[in-house]
Amino acid sequence: MKYTCPQCGGLIYNRRVKHCEFCQQALPSALVYSDDDIKTLNERENVKSDNHLRSKNGSSGGYLGDLFDYSDTTDASCGD
Repeated sequence: MKYTCPQCGGLIYNRRVKHCEFCQQALPSALVYSDDDIKTLNERENVKSDNHLRSKNGSSGGYLGDLFDYSDTTDASCGD
């Protein structure tokens, strides 16, 4: 379903934003997520992101390191 601004007809790409990103007019509450919906979405995304980082780093939890992949480094001399 496509949502559009009733004022200018611009597409609503992000229903978390409470104003039209084209004409800056406030959007009706029926077209945007409520504060509770936004909180729930953010929590779900944080859990999903945390799970992705853990699986990517082979960690089941705790410190995730610096998130860089050093597998292609073969010389430990650090440029010496």
